[in-house]
Amino acid sequence: MTRDRPEAIARALTAWQACVLAAGLPPPDCVISDDSVTDPAATRRVALGFASQYPGRSYYLSRAWRQDFAAALGADSAEPAAAAFAFGLSGMLPAGTYGANANCLLLALGGRLFAMSDDDILPEFRHRVDARDGLAFQSAPDPSVIQPLADQAELAGCGVAATRPAFHAHQAYLGRPLRELLTSAGRLDLTGLRPHSLTRAAAAEARVVALCFHYWGDSGMNQARYLISGRRQLDDPEFDEARYLVLRRSKLVFRAPRTDTIGGNAMLNGHLCLDARHRLPPFSPSGRNLDGLWGYCLATLQPDHFMLYPLEAIHHAPLEARQATDPRDYGWHPEMNSLLSWALQDYLGNYAPLSDPYASLGTFLRDLGGRPQPELRAYLLELASRLLFSTLDKLAGERRTWRGLPRAWAADIEANIDSLEAALTAPTLGLPAELKADPAAVGPYFRAFGGLLTAWPQLVASAAQLAPDWLERTLVKK
Repeated sequence: MTRDRPEAIARALTAWQACVLAAGLPPPDCVISDDSVTDPAATRRVALGFASQYPGRSYYLSRAWRQDFAAALGADSAEPAAAAFAFGLSGMLPAGTYGANANCLLLALGGRLFAMSDDDILPEFRHRVDARDGLAFQSAPDPSVIQPLADQAELAGCGVAATRPAFHAHQAYLGRPLRELLTSAGRLDLTGLRPHSLTRAAAAEARVVALCFHYWGDSGMNQARYLISGRRQLDDPEFDEARYLVLRRSKLVFRAPRTDTIGGNAMLNGHLCLDARHRLPPFSPSGRNLDGLWGYCLATLQPDHFMLYPLEAIHHAPLEARQATDPRDYGWHPEMNSLLSWALQDYLGNYAPLSDPYASLGTFLRDLGGRPQPELRAYLLELASRLLFSTLDKLAGERRTWRGLPRAWAADIEANIDSLEAALTAPTLGLPAELKADPAAVGPYFRAFGGLLTAWPQLVASAAQLAPDWLERTLVKK
């Protein structure tokens, strides 16, 4: 999945085909989901060129195709605009549309298992030499591999070596009853599993519907979040000042969902395997932190469906790591998807369990987005304040325990605390980071996402009927 980067998708597809052939396994179908705006012809040429020599079947979902498919889905929906919003064709934030591509795949591949990757993660899957097969309920990473990586050459020294086809793992696990895995010795790591999660997992209807891989590489997040989520992973007696500064410049770290947020449903973008034979929640089509919102929706809307974590790790190797600079390191405005997640949690904290959660949560968000702008702003101001005060408390806790860690770490904590305190008095507090300059667009996005939740069960049902024929139209002929 990519947008207006034909060279990136060409590189990814070439490397991925090499992995498939080296594994000696039947080549899976390949679906290229593209939402190019500036140069769709270039991306189409890449897709056609790849399909001409790929030994398996290839499908190309163009922007024009998703427009037509959205119209077909909308024709049978009480919310005719919901599919277009889900596919990133309307109402988008000035940010990425990874979630729109994910929604497109969920509906186009209804009734199938699939894995989806960002373009810079797809090329190279690497694993620990001694990696265990199986799954974990929570994402506590292997401490023997949690080292800051400032140089690709360090991978071999960390025991990360041979390529193996991680993209086939979903075939063995997706759709399996959790009860089977719980009674199979060695197949499911229960370390850290909470009692209430075990009770849910043992239910007859509990299923594995998603796999989220841990991965090495470019952190893709600002420094302040890394300080909170990564400290335990990098609490190393040899973690000296120079090493910290190198890491800070390169942002090459080990990524995994934070262990204290996980009950089998936390997700991190990159490489994700999904079972579309079961109804899964929609993704927020635009913006950052859509992964946290989706994981929360999965736990809330589909409580008998679980995300688990393969015990192996994937190496995420972009051509150029994001470079840390001070202005980007200390940014504390919550994004739209963070505020949506907090709003849903606030709503559920005040109401009894819902008999129809899709309709109830969708109606709540639509009503919230329809409030007068000052009223909506006041509500979001309260949510953002709680979010930032919570983060401030966590950073203050880090400050109390930084003794023995590099001075630069402590300095970053202090700088982030200062930035947070400034954010709490900023005139734009209560507006999502993407829309600080466009307050009038906040309500429409809330309404659109609420409408998508309300319409989603019907969209999934319609897609199950329409998708086989519509997908076949996208098969690239050799």
